[in-house]
Amino acid sequence: NNQTNTQGPPKILINTRGNEMLSFDGYCYNKQYTSTSIVRWCCSKRHQRGCKGRLMTNLKYQIVREVTEHNHPPSNDPKSRMPWDHYLSGILRPATSLSMNT
Repeated sequence: NNQTNTQGPPKILINTRGNEMLSFDGYCYNKQYTSTSIVRWCCSKRHQRGCKGRLMTNLKYQIVREVTEHNHPPSNDPKSRMPWDHYLSGILRPATSLSMNT
């Protein structure tokens, strides 16, 4: 989609399974695929709502492009954008060891 980023840079968290999650512009994404230069992310509502929203980042987690629009609006509630209640209870942790800006 061509909307302006209103939420700042993407935020990366690691869930208890060790999988990366990305929060960006009001949506939450799960990592789908990593190539030598691109990471593809799919909307976390993919299975619940059939959302086909996707985006791509480079390996430094900078947004390269949004591929498909979502079939639902972004949330203004931080707990809906990313499971912050899980983050706060220790189920998710910040991805401090990941290279975000190098």
